[in-house]
Amino acid sequence: MREDTAGTRIRNRVRVFVLMFSVLLLSGPAVAQWDVWETHQDVPAPFATNRAPTQPSVAIDNTVVHVAFVARVATFGTWEVYYNSRTTGWGTPQRLSAVNRTNCLGPPPRSCSAFEPDIAVWSDAIGRSVYVVWTQKDANNPVGAIYLTANQNGGFGPWTQPIRVTSPDAAAQNPSVAVDENYVFVAFAQQDGSFGRRIIAARLNRQGALDCHIAVTGDYGYRDDVAPDLVVDKSGSVHVLNVVYQSRTKNMLGMPTGPWGIWAARNGPQCFALWPSRVRIDSPSIFDFQSTSPSLAHSGGRYLFVAWQEKPPDTPPLVSAWRVRYHRNDNLSTWTSWDPSNIRTVYSVPGVAQTQPSIAACTTCVVGVAWTQQLAASTEVVFSWSEDLGKSWNAPISISSGVPALPTASQPALAMDERRGATDALIPRFHAAWNSYVVGPPLDNSVKYRRSSQGC
Repeated sequence: MREDTAGTRIRNRVRVFVLMFSVLLLSGPAVAQWDVWETHQDVPAPFATNRAPTQPSVAIDNTVVHVAFVARVATFGTWEVYYNSRTTGWGTPQRLSAVNRTNCLGPPPRSCSAFEPDIAVWSDAIGRSVYVVWTQKDANNPVGAIYLTANQNGGFGPWTQPIRVTSPDAAAQNPSVAVDENYVFVAFAQQDGSFGRRIIAARLNRQGALDCHIAVTGDYGYRDDVAPDLVVDKSGSVHVLNVVYQSRTKNMLGMPTGPWGIWAARNGPQCFALWPSRVRIDSPSIFDFQSTSPSLAHSGGRYLFVAWQEKPPDTPPLVSAWRVRYHRNDNLSTWTSWDPSNIRTVYSVPGVAQTQPSIAACTTCVVGVAWTQQLAASTEVVFSWSEDLGKSWNAPISISSGVPALPTASQPALAMDERRGATDALIPRFHAAWNSYVVGPPLDNSVKYRRSSQGC
């Protein structure tokens, strides 16, 4: 009797389908692999590598990666702020700052530079807007000023003329920028006479025109408030600014009288409105720890996430090492709901310094932190992530190792698409940029970029 080959093939296909379906049921849905990252790329700088591009800041809009950084305009010259973006490939770097180089020769304070860039994006029917802020010192700004420029075409084409968002006689530094559908906000540290430094926020319209200044931290005596990081969210229909910063007390002579701590403040965007009392969010019961360099992220108006570097007191002859710490706010409608039980050490390695943390979060699934970690003869940028709101953290991976050999990697900037605006599609990947330096040969001094290969 002749074999029924057609029927046999059909039966075999059914068996294969049943087997594949059983394997799928047993294995479950695909799981994000945040430890898998694509090959690194160089962010094109305006000059050769000896012009030392550094201090990167990164933001994401749909599939476009936006990076601001600084680079020298001459081998031993001043620094300027530059911008570049990537869709399928990197574009040509654009200079954003315009430092007045008059009388710039000689040692500081006559040296002239633009530095400390920060970047934010918003995408809606008005346009795909990109905003960059920085600190600038030059003949026009001898004590330091904060500048902002905007681009309403996704970073392509001309940028607006940079505007100074601080008053001419106010010494300012450490800018941070955030944007929503109505306003652009810039937080910065500003000198307050002999009392120290305070955190001020400037409110601008979406076109980059200055509206007003908002005092975030008021007169609490002699104190330094510096290094703010800023996000803007909504609680219902109300726009809410969230700021974290580092602060320490000082005496009338300007000498510190206490260690650095991490503090949070929160208010609406109204001009000239008084902010409620601030709250300390690191370890309020441990006053001899040094806590600095806060980094702030948010998750779709539901949570706030903060990372910072913390150094316990030394126990001579041993010197304690910096470690990365984390805290979460569970309820954005109550800005003081920072529960100390949410504080975690991200991943501590005894005797190994961990500094310069940068935190980012997805609206639905994961929180990530990148930081600089000490090696025997160099430093590397490592990354860890949590899928349970920071209750537990995965063992970190190096995202700078082998780039290109054994670099000194530092100053990481981490970002994730936050769905910032009605036309910003959510594509959950982590994006990192950092400074890489190798003495060589060959010399490599550049800004590197890398992204995770899988998302939620």
